[in-house]
Amino acid sequence: HDDGWVWRFSQTHVSGMGVPAGGNVAVLPLLNGEKGDSSEMDKATESGEPGYYAVTLRNGIRCEMTASARTAVYRFSYPKGADAEILFDVDWALMEPSADGEGVFSRSIRAGVCRFDSAKSLRGYQNLRCYVDYTVNFAAEFSAPIIRKRQVRESDGRRGDVWRIGFGTLPDGVLEVRIALSMTSQDAAKRNLAAECGAFDETRFAASERWKEWFGRLEVGDAADPEIAANLHA
Repeated sequence: HDDGWVWRFSQTHVSGMGVPAGGNVAVLPLLNGEKGDSSEMDKATESGEPGYYAVTLRNGIRCEMTASARTAVYRFSYPKGADAEILFDVDWALMEPSADGEGVFSRSIRAGVCRFDSAKSLRGYQNLRCYVDYTVNFAAEFSAPIIRKRQVRESDGRRGDVWRIGFGTLPDGVLEVRIALSMTSQDAAKRNLAAECGAFDETRFAASERWKEWFGRLEVGDAADPEIAANLHA
């Protein structure tokens, strides 16, 4: 909780198993010309609730995110007049890299490929070993057209693609990034994107309602142990 740095915002996380796992298909908002591939965050600006998280980075970018069952929606609000970029990284995972991926707490990326379908969309996959071999397919859309792109790293059988994607100065300073996943195919990821992924506020409201539905199945009586009641609410 005290960590003050953001390395990536990624689409998969596994919680409760004692070691990190997931971290596939990662993004990070940047300013054009900004060096490095991480950003310090302002912890005082963090806020979160079921289905929503937000934080402001030290470079002034406000990062908000929400999700559906198979998709994520990000809203990045850049400082006025900023030249907006994002880092799109399929060479990223939460576990430490190794040459062969055979260690218990190691992973190795076999491939990570991005293909640009249009000025506002891309798709691809990431294949890696992390306990087991698996492939995550993805499809992504942007609310603004891409005006430039630069490949930082190319997939070579041991690493995955990393791109810096530029959008210029946005009229309202806001970029929405919508990403859908599938464990079966890129076409399935695109179908998930079309079926589940709407605008940010729409997706956030649906996520909130879904959480309320699940939480509403629990009833805590007045006589319940206070510690148990607190754990349920947490």
